Amino acid sequence: IIYIKLFSTQSTTPTEFITGLNSPSGILIHDDLLFICEHNVDKVSKVDLTDPSLQVVPVLSSVGAPQYLAYKDGEIYVTLYGEGRVIKFDPSLQTPNVVEVLKDLMGPTGIDIVNDEMFIVEANESRLITVDLLTKTLRVIYQFDNSTDFSWSVLVDGNKIYVSQSFGAKISLVDETVNKITVQGENGISVIDAEKGTLKMLAVVEPDEAIDKSVRWSVTDGTGSATIDPTTGLLTALTDGTVIVKATAKDASSTVGQIEITISNQVTTSLS
Repeated sequence: IIYIKLFSTQSTTPTEFITGLNSPSGILIHDDLLFICEHNVDKVSKVDLTDPSLQVVPVLSSVGAPQYLAYKDGEIYVTLYGEGRVIKFDPSLQTPNVVEVLKDLMGPTGIDIVNDEMFIVEANESRLITVDLLTKTLRVIYQFDNSTDFSWSVLVDGNKIYVSQSFGAKISLVDETVNKITVQGENGISVIDAEKGTLKMLAVVEPDEAIDKSVRWSVTDGTGSATIDPTTGLLTALTDGTVIVKATAKDASSTVGQIEITISNQVTTSLS
């Protein structure tokens, strides 16, 4: 491992930092500890960066060709190319237990985690997948050309996903920004005809692979009036007429979808 000093006004020469490793690949720093995947010897090691000796200490052994690391909520996730698995462990323990997160993957390499979504490159399939860590639901974000775009690592930055591809000698960008929102009432209803009635509004967000599908609800009075919960999208009628309900994407796109809702049979009290 070499060390490069950034933000220098002069050109910098890399400094040899840690030696004696066996095919190091993914690295990760947490709490002044540098974790290293040594994939040719099926081992994950660590180095205490506060210790001048920079001694390499084994953390996990006999794990099949570890490739890359990601950190979330006190645990380190590791892709095991040789076993088709993703595992995790607690880095605060001297002898951590290995917990299996996923199995039956096709050569997992690159990994990144955003909120509760884990992004993984399956190198043997040259595809990018995502897994919901709460439900374990897996979906394919993008299928690259396996003959020309052998994919390896992944980095997520906002709504943009960068994937390195060794066969193509390039970095590919997958833009997962929201580009369309279709708004409708629950069960396709677009009217409220009961006094003080409510209607649950729904938003269909595209593309399906968008990283952040959350929306913010709002309503604009027209000839009628209503209120809406900005989080749940529950619309409540106030006066007869029409209103415009909008759903705005919370991601950087700020894409907007809208629909007109007709309100009737509201009772208004007049002052005499």
